[in-house]
Parts: sequence; C-alpha cells; structure tokens
Amino acid sequence: MTASKFIGQILIGLGVITHSEVIEARRVQVNEDKGKNKMLGEIMMELGYITEKDLQHALNIQKTVRNKAVET
Repeated sequence: MTASKFIGQILIGLGVITHSEVIEARRVQVNEDKGKNKMLGEIMMELGYITEKDLQHALNIQKTVRNKAVET
C-alpha cells in the first residue's frame, strides 16, 4: 500500500464493496446535490454499500498507511 491509498481502494481490498459501487458513490458525490460536501465513505454508507464499522476499519488502515509513509 502507498500513502495515497484511497478509501475506496481499501474497502475493495477488504472485500466489503465492489469497484462498481465505489464508482456509483463517486458519481453521487460529484453530480448530485445530496452528495455535495460529503465524504465518499459517508455516501457509501447512505447508499447501503458499507456499514459504519466497515468505514471505521478502512479509515484506521488508511491512517496507519499514511503514518508509516511519514515515518520513512
């Protein structure tokens, strides 16, 4: 993993979401008023693709990866 690992990539890697679902959530984020000013993980939860537990797990992984990159 690299420090630029995106939350969608992490969730796909964990097997809790598909690439198509990430693309759909991103489409909502960019193109729909209900997606404006929302984080992608929040949108994925609203769409029912992931749970809050899934998101927290992925965010913890993302944070760990970024912290390790800063250390090197």
